Amino acid sequence: MPINHMQKKSFYRTPQFVSFFRAIESTLPKKERLFKDDYAKLFIDPFLKFVVFLAKIPILNKYVLKYIQFKSIGALSMGICRTKYIDDLVENDIKLGAKQLIILGAGFNTTALRLDVLQNIPVYEFDHPITSNAKKVILNENGVYVPKNIHYLQIEFNKETIIDFAATYQISFSTPSIIIWEATAGYLRKMREEALFEFLKQFSSGTTIIITYLHKDIILKLNSKENNKYKKYKKLFTEEENRWSFGFYPDELAELVKKYNLKVVSDLGTDDIRKKYIPQRKDFLGGFKFLRVVHLKKL
Repeated sequence: MPINHMQKKSFYRTPQFVSFFRAIESTLPKKERLFKDDYAKLFIDPFLKFVVFLAKIPILNKYVLKYIQFKSIGALSMGICRTKYIDDLVENDIKLGAKQLIILGAGFNTTALRLDVLQNIPVYEFDHPITSNAKKVILNENGVYVPKNIHYLQIEFNKETIIDFAATYQISFSTPSIIIWEATAGYLRKMREEALFEFLKQFSSGTTIIITYLHKDIILKLNSKENNKYKKYKKLFTEEENRWSFGFYPDELAELVKKYNLKVVSDLGTDDIRKKYIPQRKDFLGGFKFLRVVHLKKL
């Protein structure tokens, strides 16, 4: 089915820029970079590929990265540190006994292709049909072998019941699992958020869940008529196809998950994660402080 311009804009913009940030981080020398993602550049447009090319030139690298950090209002450092943190959580949870990985709203996520610890366990990536199909086409056109343990499943989260969808594909709820819900929690309608927590509740004890979410202040401030420090994000995240619809206060989320037999293992903000991984990059510590990553465990 042909994909019109609006569909491309709507479904590709966010996952493409997340891929761009990973590709940029991968241009750093081995001792400096947080990770290496050889697939990320496959998912970006020609202009962004040219920027990645410039970043590979040693004399230009630090200037290109600083410019991207500035123009993205801090999204670059937020994105790459979040990727590294989630990678570390996944690797640790696998060591502790997790036997399958489920990624909700996977976009152009390459975790399953990059992490060696995932080679021998089933991985299920759930996403919208347009994005999921695009991902498969891009990988195929570039000759990337997708191991048989990786499954790309198509779902419209705002329309379909995820529990029934998972049952259709015989996803095992009794297997200790890792579930990643990254970069989509701010977009989904509240009624679907509740359905997703019901889905998480179905899994066996010991299952871990990694969720990125928005501090509720950003939602309230973006919709406020008052001038405030969050207004610089308004143009980026209030357009219809990229709208942030709701968030949580950390204490509020901790109380909510108790209803679903979940407990908070950790809940870190962007500043905490940056200080953990890139404290030496003094020019990369600002922006997007309202994004958080919570690590949950099923009781």
